[in-house]
Amino acid sequence: MSKRIEEDRERMREEREKRSKPLYDLVHEETFIVQAVRAYSHSTSVSEIGAIGGPPAPSHETGYTQQIKLDVLSIEPSTIPVRKLTFDGLTTVRSGEKILALIPRLDSESERDTSVLYERENHWHFDRAYKSEERAIRITILQPDGNIAREEHAVDFHHYQRPNYNSQGH
Repeated sequence: MSKRIEEDRERMREEREKRSKPLYDLVHEETFIVQAVRAYSHSTSVSEIGAIGGPPAPSHETGYTQQIKLDVLSIEPSTIPVRKLTFDGLTTVRSGEKILALIPRLDSESERDTSVLYERENHWHFDRAYKSEERAIRITILQPDGNIAREEHAVDFHHYQRPNYNSQGH
């Protein structure tokens, strides 16, 4: 690869690094009224790797996953255009309830880096405007008086949390 191409790639990588934010800085909490709730269950499985051209590899059922689709109305509809939320997990939320939804609002880019001794993938995350359909990683169901009734986390909620260290520094 020519030196100029490599310099351009490095410059682009540095620009992405400057603009990129950690995932925990790209989650936003918004208030909604739930209009409708639809729950879907999907079975999951794993397959062994089969030989190319050989018989199909056996597949094993591993369980089920839940996905909840919510039609929502923002408390601030003129500034928050979100009308649908997807939640990967279980929730007890019902139509008519007021919720706080923690939404990852981001675009991501990645690049496979082979310039080092080992191959690695670089990931960058950038803020963006809300879309009409978003994904919630936490749903907080509110009581009529505004107090918290219940808080529910999606399966990937932990990916969006600020790193914490225990007392041993791990």
